[in-house]
Amino acid sequence: MDQISGLESRWDYSCAQYNHSRSFGERILTSIQFLISENKRNQKKGKQR
Repeated sequence: MDQISGLESRWDYSCAQYNHSRSFGERILTSIQFLISENKRNQKKGKQR
């Protein structure tokens, strides 16, 4: 019985790690996309001057 509960807690931990890493990757992607869009906006402003 102890082995099973240990396995379950390890499974929960690995799932949490996976979800955390996925959300971390998504945060990086969205921040990169935001920087790119900001760059494009600034370039357009520069051309208008």
